[in-house]
Amino acid sequence: MRSLYLMLFVLSLGISWLFFWKKNEWNRFLYVFVAVCLISFSTFRIGEAFPDYQNYVDYYQRIISGETVWVEYSFILIAYVSDFLFNNVIGIFFIYALLGVCLKLYSIRQLSKLCFLSILIYISNTFLVQELIQIRAGIAAGILLLCIKPILERRWKKFILLVITAFFFHSSALAILPLWFLKPDKLNVRLWGLLVPIGYIFAFSHINIFFFSVPLVQDKIDIYLSLQDTEDINLFNVLFIIKCFIGYLFLYYSSLLYSYNKYIFLLLKIYILSLFSFLFFSSTPTIAFRLQGLYEVVDIVLFPYMIYVFKPWSLGKFIPISVAVMYIYLLAYHSKLIFY
Repeated sequence: MRSLYLMLFVLSLGISWLFFWKKNEWNRFLYVFVAVCLISFSTFRIGEAFPDYQNYVDYYQRIISGETVWVEYSFILIAYVSDFLFNNVIGIFFIYALLGVCLKLYSIRQLSKLCFLSILIYISNTFLVQELIQIRAGIAAGILLLCIKPILERRWKKFILLVITAFFFHSSALAILPLWFLKPDKLNVRLWGLLVPIGYIFAFSHINIFFFSVPLVQDKIDIYLSLQDTEDINLFNVLFIIKCFIGYLFLYYSSLLYSYNKYIFLLLKIYILSLFSFLFFSSTPTIAFRLQGLYEVVDIVLFPYMIYVFKPWSLGKFIPISVAVMYIYLLAYHSKLIFY
């Protein structure tokens, strides 16, 4: 299974290499081809190689047998659609793969000119976590990317509709709502640079903020709180420290990068919030990982713009590729998210 996943990565790397000397990466046929490959891999993967796979199979079997399952309504609906169209649980994974991959790739095309570099970052990190493991949260994260443009254009009705849709797929989508108040055309570098140190202060203080009831998702929070003693969280793991370094790199060059993409300030703020969320909610690891994963989806659009930080441009393009390779090693191999 690891070999197949690595082949997907090498495929996207090869396609990106075809456009090495172009600053505007785009080819419709190759884009669709990559989408088909990703959807197929996610649909027909070997279930035993991934965490949570059997849980989804159990949910499906219980739902179609008429049992009550405490899961998002979208999953129940998709289970019935899968049973009707495919008469098999494989339909669950096909529908989620179709939605997850298409949402991400559509958003990449909408928000960036560096499409195939974004796909490279996507495959090396987000695809593994959100399309192969946390498939319900993956849909919410894809919809978060769709919210970027309405936030910039101040189209609140479309934004609210997208948030409601995302919540239908996963309750963590409520965390998208505060993003509306981010200013997309201004960035106080010093203020946003303080969020990570402040997050560490909260983490070391072991402050649990869930002393009050949160509407709509309190049952889910209670479950997460019950898991806090059984999960481990390393505040100084190598991957997180590297992500912090990348965040500060983007903060330092934010004005330069904004000239290449009008969404940079907004994407960077959400990325910094992902780092802050990991630290701020570290006393409840499940929530910390959920929120970090939700917000961190913006890195698939943000990270390729590192090519404009390092000169010459041809050398700069190796930097996001190096980050993608690092993700592959740390996530797929070192952390053994793919079992075999």
